[in-house]
Amino acid sequence: MTPESDGFAARYDRMIEKSGSWVFKTLLLIIAFVVVVGLILQSNS
Repeated sequence: MTPESDGFAARYDRMIEKSGSWVFKTLLLIIAFVVVVGLILQSNS
């Protein structure tokens, strides 16, 4: 692992902690929901 990517990962972790992990979890849930709905609509058509 290069120092740059390690620094970026650390920055990213701090950013998530600051904004609150619930924001990240909510985004993941929304993305998962959209993907599932998209798959259902595809299989129905």
